[in-house]
Amino acid sequence: MEECKEFFDFIDIDESGSIDAEEIQRLLKVLGFEDHLSFAERIMMEANEGTSKEITWQQFYKTVNPEKKSDHTNQEIMRAFKFFAGKDSPSNKIHSEQLELVLLQCRSEREVKIIMKQLPFDHQGYLNYQDFINTYN
Repeated sequence: MEECKEFFDFIDIDESGSIDAEEIQRLLKVLGFEDHLSFAERIMMEANEGTSKEITWQQFYKTVNPEKKSDHTNQEIMRAFKFFAGKDSPSNKIHSEQLELVLLQCRSEREVKIIMKQLPFDHQGYLNYQDFINTYN
């Protein structure tokens, strides 16, 4: 739950306590999604069932943690990894420059430097899928 809240806060750029379509669009655009406007609208509709223009923490948590007993499949985890990496990244890798671009949309330069120093990038500047899994488990 704590990691989920951290991700919510990461997306909530204006620190309003809710996420609006603009914040989602900004993240999707940085990640390289061409159709970021309609994708953001679909996310909003699913999370708040079309009742508001913002997603609260409770709605976000309920959306990303549906009440089920099973763990995420490897396929679901890989989809999330590819989403975060962006469409131009090599298979099974996130480049440090892509990650830094995303983080700078939501965090200060100082915070980004701290985060980047903690991640195990290889000599070419990539974070591989297994290290990604190890970081978030």
